[in-house]
Amino acid sequence: IDYVSDVNAELAQMDVFGYLLSPRHFGTTENALLEAMAAEVPVIAFDQCAERYLIENNETGLLVKGKEDYGRALAYLYEHPAERCRMGRAARQRVLRDFAVERTAAQLHSIYDEVLREKRRCCDFHGALGRTPHEFFLNGLPHELRSIFTARGPAVQELPPILREQSKSSLPHFSRVFPADKQLKNWQERFCSG
Repeated sequence: IDYVSDVNAELAQMDVFGYLLSPRHFGTTENALLEAMAAEVPVIAFDQCAERYLIENNETGLLVKGKEDYGRALAYLYEHPAERCRMGRAARQRVLRDFAVERTAAQLHSIYDEVLREKRRCCDFHGALGRTPHEFFLNGLPHELRSIFTARGPAVQELPPILREQSKSSLPHFSRVFPADKQLKNWQERFCSG
């Protein structure tokens, strides 16, 4: 499915929502997963990252270890429509109970209140993030991805596709936001041209 303007209409046509992302994914704060759950569509996802905290295995969806496990889970839900519906209803209840806007806002305000009560202190952001936009970009990456940019002569295909996208803190995104940074421009020409 490409971009759609009516997500609810698409979800209404689904019996199951497959959410099989790479373990190094940058995610979308799992909005897509929560939207499917709210629409009573049980999710099958890899047992990893945030997915394992949002899906209660065998209750609100299924967590799987690999492709073969995914195939078995999909077949199981196909062959057991009542179980699929039960999981879908439970998924919706979990989203309404645990991720309602009011509850999320209250939790966020609670965290802000806690931070505001702390003693003020100076933070060395330059030491942690760097002083230039290309340093900000590098320091936001996991070490194994950072080394792609710092190594001599890496191949273009070494750069994961998500870092060549147009948004979500990708290289083109940083280059667009910080057009004066020559290193970002150089990397974009090297990794994203063509």
